[in-house]
Amino acid sequence: MSIFVPNKVHSRGILLHYFIQKKSAAEAHRIIVQTYDDNALSDTTCRDWFRPFKNNDFELEDKERSGAPKKFQDKELEQLLDEDPSQTLSELGKILQVDESTVSKRLKGLGMIQKQGHWVPYELRKTKYPWLEAGDRYRLQLMRLSRALKEKRPLYYDKVILLHDNARPHVAKPVKTYLERLKWEVLPHPLYLAPSDFHLFTRGDSIEVISVEAVNEESVSWRQRTMMASERKSASPRELTTSPLPTMAIGSGYEDRQGEPKCTASNMQ
Repeated sequence: MSIFVPNKVHSRGILLHYFIQKKSAAEAHRIIVQTYDDNALSDTTCRDWFRPFKNNDFELEDKERSGAPKKFQDKELEQLLDEDPSQTLSELGKILQVDESTVSKRLKGLGMIQKQGHWVPYELRKTKYPWLEAGDRYRLQLMRLSRALKEKRPLYYDKVILLHDNARPHVAKPVKTYLERLKWEVLPHPLYLAPSDFHLFTRGDSIEVISVEAVNEESVSWRQRTMMASERKSASPRELTTSPLPTMAIGSGYEDRQGEPKCTASNMQ
């Protein structure tokens, strides 16, 4: 075995030699391993150096860098992971122009771990505050949703209208920060109303009925009207809300003069 230990320039020159011979990066790596054993370049490094060769860049020396090492914001790293969570430390470091150790430290600071080749938030973080753990899980769900939308519905990726309540996991700081970065519209949620009451049925007027059966009939009628409107116009959910759905408020323990419970249904305008 050769006792010669190649430096960076020597190794890159060897790679260039095999590139000119029209060998692939994998073939070049296999030959180098057979020759230099533990001193051989990694497969990833071989592939990285074949890229500039393919672009007719045959410079073997490191390019000069001036000034202090480049600093980057966490949001830059998170955006790269959103675009492709399978990127390696080496690939992330090249894009951000920092070394792999710097990327690794920031990933740990963000609570990211690698599972099945993908960077994801650490779901099982031990904490005395359960909602923080639930917030991490919710943020992971949002990340998966965001990626799925980008792949399957690219036209609507940045036009999402999100409605969720103000449970602690939903308003945790990492979740709020992530939603702000996605630029999704988050609808307000009053504590005293269900989401459907507040946002889907924005129009209506007050009516009074004398029985629960009447309320049911009115609800069925509303459903039929909206279905007909949908078939006729292929309307969006927002357009369908122009037809009011009664919301029932049945008094507890109150009876009218006939001895029957009084039921009031109101359409919210």
